[in-house]
Amino acid sequence: MSCNVLSWNFDTNHETHRLVVALLTTDWWFSANSSVSPAIRPETLQLCLPCDDVLFRAESTARWTQLQQMGKRISMPMIKPRTFNLEGALDSVILLDPPLDAPGQYTLLSAIKLCVCDAQHRHFLPTDDWDRHDHLIPWETYQDDLRARSLVQTTLSLAPVITGSVKTADLNSLVLWHNLCLTLNSNMQIFELAAGRAGAGPAGKALADVEDWARTSSARRACIHAAHTFKLLSNRKVSESVTLNSMSALFCSALVLGLYLFTVQSPETDHTRPPYELMDDVDWTIVGNAGMAETSPGNSPGMMFESSHASNITRTFIEAGGPASINGVVATSGFQTARRTLLDFAHLMDGIGTWKPRTLSRILHIMSDVLEESI
Repeated sequence: MSCNVLSWNFDTNHETHRLVVALLTTDWWFSANSSVSPAIRPETLQLCLPCDDVLFRAESTARWTQLQQMGKRISMPMIKPRTFNLEGALDSVILLDPPLDAPGQYTLLSAIKLCVCDAQHRHFLPTDDWDRHDHLIPWETYQDDLRARSLVQTTLSLAPVITGSVKTADLNSLVLWHNLCLTLNSNMQIFELAAGRAGAGPAGKALADVEDWARTSSARRACIHAAHTFKLLSNRKVSESVTLNSMSALFCSALVLGLYLFTVQSPETDHTRPPYELMDDVDWTIVGNAGMAETSPGNSPGMMFESSHASNITRTFIEAGGPASINGVVATSGFQTARRTLLDFAHLMDGIGTWKPRTLSRILHIMSDVLEESI
């Protein structure tokens, strides 16, 4: 009887943890998609990660006890975003053995996403009269913010946890991690204005800002994250569910990659170097902070990545630029490539059965038709 009571109490606590995570995720989703401040203050958040998912799904007390005896975790680390600026703040999560499972990954990333949404609202207040050319790249703006400047290192330090193991890889967690990197490198407010959120006038001005952004290493890194978001959702298994958050991330990726290809200046042809394939697999622990640091990793104390990897082709593309390709097709800049990319994203959205955000896919269809008028 005591074991039954213990199991019931554990399941109740686990359900409470999941409910808290659902509320947290809902809060940052509305913040990100409505340009409002999150209701939950990141500095007050203390979040216990959900325990091993297999325990929650145990069909009986006997099975639950068996799993516990096999080493499945009941006690999990506490996450406190206010400590993210401290060295080793996430070591208790990064060093877990076995690694964090899917619910734990998504919970941790949701806490970081909440911090990003809070920083975005504080630094990029909603306005349709955009006149802040010094804020094209969010992570650069956050360097002067005591609360937000740790977001880059916090996000990048999780690369081995989120992307490092095929066994623990979770589709929606991977998409959310790529979206975090993308939104730290790209001010989405500018891209929404360029997409016509406030009409033709602001759109033209925003496109000029996107053209300035497209010359940066942060822009090239953001495009790789956007391409990988498309790849992940294109190659998903039928059994893998797709959250609404992942669909929103797909839309952001479409804007970033499509408008980058529309505005970037084509590099001079370099016959000695093949185009960088945006869809190729990437070891993000090797890429490190390329495109997301003011100095190279070798000169940046506290970074976990080694400068000896500077010759990595992904790092080279991010830092030096050059031609790129998508699924083997050279991505020449201009309307045609951008149009094809936007339509590919729109068709992928329309083909995902769980969510059909037709408003978002319709925006991409409209953009594919009207971008030519901006040339």
